[in-house]
Amino acid sequence: MVDDGAITDVVTTPDAPPDGRMIDAPAMADARPLDAPPQVPVRFVQGVSASANSNQIFATFGSLETIGDLNVVGVSWNSTTVTITSIADTDLNTYVQVGTPVLLAGAGYLAVYYAPNIHQGAMANKVTVSFSGTVAPMLVLAEYSGLALTPLDVSHSAANTNGAALDSGAATTTNAHDLLVGIAAATRNVSAGTGYTPRVSSGLDLIEDQEVSATGSYHATASLGQNGGWIMTMVAFKALN
Repeated sequence: MVDDGAITDVVTTPDAPPDGRMIDAPAMADARPLDAPPQVPVRFVQGVSASANSNQIFATFGSLETIGDLNVVGVSWNSTTVTITSIADTDLNTYVQVGTPVLLAGAGYLAVYYAPNIHQGAMANKVTVSFSGTVAPMLVLAEYSGLALTPLDVSHSAANTNGAALDSGAATTTNAHDLLVGIAAATRNVSAGTGYTPRVSSGLDLIEDQEVSATGSYHATASLGQNGGWIMTMVAFKALN
């Protein structure tokens, strides 16, 4: 029997049973909130140092590097006229220079480079820096994980021909979660500054780091046992999370 000719719309699913019984709706998995991406900790992975007396210096990491990590390179040399002509590695990474080489008057330079989002080769990675002439360079390398693919936040450098307290000078970060990396080169043995962890040292050159979780004005410090010449650079790298 039909009611007054009224029409009622009936919506069914394609597999609704013929007797009209209701079917439980499937679980709405898509409606659940997406899980937050996993936190990737910032971590020092490995480091190595080297010295030479040549127009080239190289160092090889002790283990294979991990895809997506960051390499930090500090290289100093004892000439005010010789320059770096190239930096390359066997994993075919691209190195970016932080600012320009910093001069210690009458002594030499410190240059800092980084390679973001690195590759992984079949063998341990060898980093080579070449110069326009023969010098006595020193090289410090560090690999870090957990940093952004476009990692550079801010940097600052300073130099002093006669002092025992190294200080890069302050830079104000723009990103809350940063890794502060201090790179030092000195004419005497250098030790890490307060709050910083030493990672790689050649004696006269040093890589140290400190992780911070708020924007602010930061600087890298280190110390010498007695007065000497020094260059100090701080580079703040953005964390991935």
